[in-house]
Parts: sequence; C-alpha cells; structure tokens
Amino acid sequence: MNSMAHFIETEAYRTLTKKEQLVYKRKLARVQNVYGGVKDLVTKPDLIIVVDGEMQSKFADELQKTKVDNILICNTNFSRWRKEDSLIIANVLSYKSIDFVLRNILS
Repeated sequence: MNSMAHFIETEAYRTLTKKEQLVYKRKLARVQNVYGGVKDLVTKPDLIIVVDGEMQSKFADELQKTKVDNILICNTNFSRWRKEDSLIIANVLSYKSIDFVLRNILS
C-alpha cells in the first residue's frame, strides 16, 4: 500500500495515460479501504475474526502462520481443515446470521 501511494508521486505515474492513472487510483482506493485500519496498528490484536473464510482463504492461510488467535466464520462449503475451536459454520450471506454469531462471540 505504501509503495502504491509512493508510485503516484513519481514521474513514471505521470507518464501513464489518464485512463491508466484513473484505474491505478481506484485500485489504490480499494486497497486503502480494505487494509487502511491494519496499517495503523501498533501492536498485534488479541483476536481476529474472519467472515467468509473461503473468500478470504489467503488471509486465513497467513493467520495460521501467526500466533494470533483467530476465528473463521464460513459457509458449509468451506473445504479446508481447521481446528474445531477456531471454525464456525454459519450462513455468511445473511446479515442476521453474522450478527447473531458475532453477538454471541463478543458477549
């Protein structure tokens, strides 16, 4: 993310066409929207909750490598093996289902 923001300030960015610049700025905006909060973290979080572990499979793989406690909320089509205490099977397409699971976890 930092390298993308730095690239906008370089001469190479100015040589791109207007359309390429627009596409690059949109991509940077999406990245900042998704990862913006992580950039400002000072310490490791105590717990990470991932909704839709199938869609976020690369992130779930990275979480396995870290020492941070994590919980994956997944649909029934989740095919990867996980520890039973860190996997919750639920309907991730329903807001009410996710709300119910998160309220019970955080209470």
